[in-house]
Amino acid sequence: MIHLTPEAVARVKKHLTKRGEGIGVHVDVVRSGCSGYSYHIDFIDSIGEDQLAFAQDGFQVVVDKEDIALLEGLELAVKKQGLNEFFAFNNPQATATCGCGTSFSVSG
Repeated sequence: MIHLTPEAVARVKKHLTKRGEGIGVHVDVVRSGCSGYSYHIDFIDSIGEDQLAFAQDGFQVVVDKEDIALLEGLELAVKKQGLNEFFAFNNPQATATCGCGTSFSVSG
């Protein structure tokens, strides 16, 4: 489903520890952005009935059921630019992306 690079796993674990609570991260798709869809990632404390969870190195990656087709095969990585570090989304479902790095579109 969704693959996290070792750097992304380490970053999630670091922030979950710093946060002091939570079961993992929620990755979802928001209908917006300059290409039609944008990624959203946040920490999550519980799993809703309209969500699916996938175990990943001691935490859960949670995805909304309605977003599965848009996120199938997604790789979540960490990119560094200067002093900034952020999540990068490499999505094989995306047919076009925007320069912002979090906006994408799909054919169909």
